[in-house]
Amino acid sequence: MKRLLLLSMILMIGMSCISCNLGNQDNNVNNGNPNNSNNFLTSKIKFNFSGAKAVAQLDSSASRSASDDLNTFVKILSDGSFENAITINGNISLRPVIAIYHSPVSDDVFVHFSGITSLGWDQKTNKEQCIGSLICVHSDGSIVDILKVREHQVWWCRYLEYENLYQNLLTFDSAGNLYFVANNINYDSNGNQLSSSGNILYQFNPVTNELTQMVAGVEGTSYSKLQISNDGEWIFVQGSRWFGSTQTYFVRAIPADNPNNFTNIYYSSSNWVSDTGEWWVYDDNSNRLYYITTDGDNSGLFTVSRENNFKDKQFLRTSIGGNLYDLFQDFFDNIITSSQLMEKIQISYSAEIELRIEEYENNSTTSQWEYHTYINTDALEMLKNKYSDSLIAQIQQYGNGGWEYFNAHSYYIYINGTNNYNFWDYFINYNSINQLSATTDGIYGRYFNGNKLCIIHIADAEGNLIEENKKINLPSGKIIDYKEYKNKIFLKYALTTSSGAELGYHHIYAVDLLANEYVNCFENVANRNALEVVSYSIGADRLYFSAVRGTAIENNVVDLLTNEANPLEVNRKMVAIYAF
Repeated sequence: MKRLLLLSMILMIGMSCISCNLGNQDNNVNNGNPNNSNNFLTSKIKFNFSGAKAVAQLDSSASRSASDDLNTFVKILSDGSFENAITINGNISLRPVIAIYHSPVSDDVFVHFSGITSLGWDQKTNKEQCIGSLICVHSDGSIVDILKVREHQVWWCRYLEYENLYQNLLTFDSAGNLYFVANNINYDSNGNQLSSSGNILYQFNPVTNELTQMVAGVEGTSYSKLQISNDGEWIFVQGSRWFGSTQTYFVRAIPADNPNNFTNIYYSSSNWVSDTGEWWVYDDNSNRLYYITTDGDNSGLFTVSRENNFKDKQFLRTSIGGNLYDLFQDFFDNIITSSQLMEKIQISYSAEIELRIEEYENNSTTSQWEYHTYINTDALEMLKNKYSDSLIAQIQQYGNGGWEYFNAHSYYIYINGTNNYNFWDYFINYNSINQLSATTDGIYGRYFNGNKLCIIHIADAEGNLIEENKKINLPSGKIIDYKEYKNKIFLKYALTTSSGAELGYHHIYAVDLLANEYVNCFENVANRNALEVVSYSIGADRLYFSAVRGTAIENNVVDLLTNEANPLEVNRKMVAIYAF
């Protein structure tokens, strides 16, 4: 169904723009001097991002005051005031802005539109001209139409279908080069689709305005995450490929200077972890890529190094979902148990301790628990060294369907012949790490368990294994989504009743991974317990958000260094915000 919807979207875009004609071009395109090549474009549309700290898309359906001369695409200045970021000359229905990206090294701004826009008839060329769905606005106001519409051809940028931008299908290297994924679709003169490529990876150089194909499109291949090393020498993609009735999944390391010589870091035709790509990350500090898999016997936390072209797969920890002995071994090694169990161990310290674990399986026929097997092990030293008086999560990643397996079994720990603890009672309350982040202090893993954020510092900036466990108890509520900024995670948090029902209001919390603490960014926001957050964005140590309170609009900016909140001047809902 998703593929049919996707094809429908492509056809709609193609049919709406088939008359746009900018001439045939090769895949490697030098757009030339934008002031010369885009005179018609700049005569129709002008952008002004001067002084902008953020830009926003305003609600076009909302009423506005007579003194409000703003259009729907505006920039937010340092004093909280708003100005138009775009001026349109003529009767042009510009497609809505989907996303904005600011270059990390210059004042170049990249604008994503939801589709192709006709600019009208160009008398000089005697052709209808269009603007594509991705453009570069240079600091001097000149515009480069990166995804030009070619004759009988439409460039369609796949990532524009996603408003959830953590999928990372557009990113920069440290030199400011832009990398993105697109499809190449061909139509005949009657608007019939002739062909469609797989996902193609491109690089755009904003200095030369040159568009370069880095990885060719392969039919049936699509990407769901893209990351580039800071120096631009390595490209990392997560994707899948349909071939006949078979689908394969992969994470690849691709050398930019020799794209055909890629390394499959992860490859499977039977198992997939997550399309969001939170389960792997490349760390520029240690030049290592870390990833978590749940692929049967290959489950676990692994790392590969750039030094060995990402072919030296190193196993860091086992994962839940393997054989029974490994499962129990993981429990011994990685779960720190309660003080009650520790006290029993201390009382029996001088005695011989037999640690026996028995598995009972629920017989669906007789509805009886049946004795299966038990394992004896000399665990005294292990217990004495590994267990403390705290109960925290462990780093393992259980296999697909793991919960269902555990729900059908009961595991008991026997110490000196006494049935003390149900293994499942302890284990059920803890998920395993399923998200990885690269920080200035190394790699952190995390997972959410209700209102608890469990964090494991896995490796330092040099790649040395640490395994420092932390836990942050957040206030009662429900995590709706999150954004990463610097070494922090910003959580959009739904307020709930004591029974867990959502109230329809939100707060935003900033969790500092390095300091192991959090701050409520709404602490100094007026009416903070009655706000429904519509959109938010973080940049330059500021949090911008738009919220509704009944029929009222509440737009604010929060200084993340002081947590001071100030209202923004505009009284219209910001449906999307992009902080620089």
